[in-house]
Amino acid sequence: MGRTMTFLRRAVGWSLVALATLPFYRLLEVSDGLAARQFLAGASAYTRSIILASAIVAVVAFTLSGWVTRLWTPLCRGADVLRGARIALLAGVSALAVSSAFSLIVLDGGPYLVDGMVQLVQARLFSAGELVLPADWPVEHWHFQYMAPASQGWASQYPPGYSAVLGVGLFIGLPWLVGPIIHGLTAWLGVRLAERLFPDDGGVVLVAAGFLTLSPFTTVLAGSYMNHGLAALLGLVAVWAGLRAAEGNAFAWGLAAGAGVGLLATVRPLTAVLFVLIAGTAWFIFRDRERSRGGRWRFPVAAAVAAAPPTLMLLWYNRTLFGGPFTFGYSAAQGPGHGLGFHVDPWGATYGLRQALAYTATELQALGPEMAGLAVPLVAIVGLALVFTSDVGRRQTVLVVWALAPVVAGFFYWHHDLSMGPRLFADAAPAWALLSAWSLVRGARWLLGARRGAYARFGQSLALVTLAAAMVAAPLRLNEYRVAAVARGLIVDPAPDGSLVFVHDTWESRVSARLAAGGLRDDQIRRASASYSLCELQTVLDSSDGSSAGFLDHLTEPRRQPVPLATRIMPSGSPVRTFTGEQLTPECEAQAASDFRGIAGLPQRLWRGDLPGAERGRALYLRDMGPVRNEQVRNRFAEREALFLLLDNPESTPRLVTYNEGVARLWSAGGRMP
Repeated sequence: MGRTMTFLRRAVGWSLVALATLPFYRLLEVSDGLAARQFLAGASAYTRSIILASAIVAVVAFTLSGWVTRLWTPLCRGADVLRGARIALLAGVSALAVSSAFSLIVLDGGPYLVDGMVQLVQARLFSAGELVLPADWPVEHWHFQYMAPASQGWASQYPPGYSAVLGVGLFIGLPWLVGPIIHGLTAWLGVRLAERLFPDDGGVVLVAAGFLTLSPFTTVLAGSYMNHGLAALLGLVAVWAGLRAAEGNAFAWGLAAGAGVGLLATVRPLTAVLFVLIAGTAWFIFRDRERSRGGRWRFPVAAAVAAAPPTLMLLWYNRTLFGGPFTFGYSAAQGPGHGLGFHVDPWGATYGLRQALAYTATELQALGPEMAGLAVPLVAIVGLALVFTSDVGRRQTVLVVWALAPVVAGFFYWHHDLSMGPRLFADAAPAWALLSAWSLVRGARWLLGARRGAYARFGQSLALVTLAAAMVAAPLRLNEYRVAAVARGLIVDPAPDGSLVFVHDTWESRVSARLAAGGLRDDQIRRASASYSLCELQTVLDSSDGSSAGFLDHLTEPRRQPVPLATRIMPSGSPVRTFTGEQLTPECEAQAASDFRGIAGLPQRLWRGDLPGAERGRALYLRDMGPVRNEQVRNRFAEREALFLLLDNPESTPRLVTYNEGVARLWSAGGRMP
């Protein structure tokens, strides 16, 4: 048994080293799709930065080793003062403060990705006592990606758990504080877990506290309304309860573990399934078999009892909104391609073994730089520690299972993304924090324990220079989000209460919203957009205008005579898909011309005001669909002052003008480009 475990430990270690260092991303050079292009660009950038940063840190550490090591003893004494229960509280408060600052200062209290925007829309509905946006509203004026058709209207494709928590934040007027509070609790409990797993190793606890508190990876997710933070906290609660149940009082701690997993199912269902395995592993390998022989079923039975209510609530929600207890909003919005396995994904790209290996390896490579805020190969360091450390025991086994379960599951799941880092691994961020801390401390002690003093001094210098570099690099990494948020128009000024604000989004978004109103899912809209030019889709919509059911079905089928489409990007950033020789109709010319000066995104504004069917006197943001189609909603809200969000040029800040001025500026060009 010992030899088998040693073989497995080394196999896992070498696999992590290989996946995190070898250029598997090159397998994507023959793949299609947006994700493949993103990963090819991102992976090469990560590789260059890791090589460059590692070389610079090593050279600086070697050059300054004589001077830097003088700081070692005072810093170690300071670290000793922080050990104990105080460090957990300090980590929690610091994490709360850091992620709050990121949310308010960097993002002005708003979301960064459309995922957060969709869940905030659902949260706004929940806070108003509603489940869905009404079906009788003109869908094209508000619809955007990841909104799913429901039996009574429209709802977020995401499970309701995180939106319900955000709804509480919206109700009290502090939605930006939800994520930071979750981050603070995760850091506090994560440090408590580190103290329990490594009670005699203050170094591991301190480094783990640093990762849990200051990591840019978890900070940006907490400060931008992403549900991964809540998933990580609930999973951490389940693991903590599993470990405590192994020590005694199994029924009570089983209830806590089950509640964590059950609530997690309402946030990220697949992750909840994984944590059944993870929490069960923690309880099983740590339990005292002699003492628990008579009550070995207490923990699993209690966990099942506690997990049942939130799970049943999720099934009821699915059945009420999407027609079946096991029909999730994902499938309602994205179609059958959203499931596990190897197939064509909802974006029309092939997902097979080649893509799974390349995406997973690239995410593991990216995890280190994102976790540390500095381009260091943390995952490879973890792998080397597993290979060369002989005393790997139950503690490390739990952490490895915890960290790698989402990696293995993600291998069979088509969705991979590097926006905000490899965030699909964030559900296990506490495990990676503890594993990284243990690996780094073991590596540092190996260097410091060298017989030759020069190696020990270099080890001390390397540790301190790396720490200093991370403290400099992490704020710079966070500032990149501010630059991107400003460039993408995510910093939003409020509109007057009670107003009706028309937001001029892209021609592509207007067409996509009308296709959704005609009954197409997100995946079908992408399929149609990949086969037909914007003008062709506009013409089909104008000719039928939804007068007959199924009038858009032919757009989802492969085109009989495919034509190569090219995308033209206007100065405003608005994309126009066309093909060589296409002659735009006058209506298409007018649509394109309206985007020329500038565009403003609707999703980042929609959740901030009233929603259709849930008006509370705030501003109501709607998509500008042109003067003719706008009249329907203007008449419906005649009591509201109609305003227009206008950009004078692509680089300008959006400003509110009267409705008539906005229409005159954007829709009176006579179908001609300025």
